Amino acid sequence: MNDLPMTTATGTFSVDSWKDEPVADPDESWATDASRKVGWVQLAKSFHGDLEGTSTVDMLSVSVGGEPAGYVAIERVTGTLSGRPGSFILQHAATADGTDQRLRIEVVPRTGAGALTGLSGEFEIIRHDDGGHAYAFRYRLGDGGFHGSSESSDASHANEAG
Repeated sequence: MNDLPMTTATGTFSVDSWKDEPVADPDESWATDASRKVGWVQLAKSFHGDLEGTSTVDMLSVSVGGEPAGYVAIERVTGTLSGRPGSFILQHAATADGTDQRLRIEVVPRTGAGALTGLSGEFEIIRHDDGGHAYAFRYRLGDGGFHGSSESSDASHANEAG
C-alpha cells in the first residue's frame, strides 16, 4: 500500500466540444426505440486551477425515457498538475436512477507520464446551479503501490480491492 500523502487539486473546467452518435446496429430494437438510447460521445474539455490542461473523452452512454441512466468513459488528460507537466488517463463509471446517482472517476493505474509518473487518485465533478463545472482531484504521486511484473501487479491490486 502506498503511504504517500494525498493532495487535493481544485479548479474549474469547461466542455469545449461535444459530438454524439448512436451506436446500436440499425437492425437492433435499441436503434429504433426512442425510450432507450445507446450512444457514443466524444468531447473535449479545458481545465483551470491546480490542473491546467485539456482532455479528450470517449464515452458510451445510455438514456432511458430521455433521462441519463449510465455511462462509461475514458478521458485522456494532458497538462500541468500543481506545477508538474505530464499526462494521465481517467476512467469514468456512472449510473443514475432518479435521485440515486453514482459516479466514480479514477486514474487508470500506470498511465501517468512525464512528471506525473506514478499518479493515482479519484476525480470528483462538482456541478453548479448555473451550469458551470468544478473539480476536486484527490491524488498522490509515487509508485501507486505496484511492484514487479504486470502479472504480479494485477494480483496485488486485486488483493487490495478484495
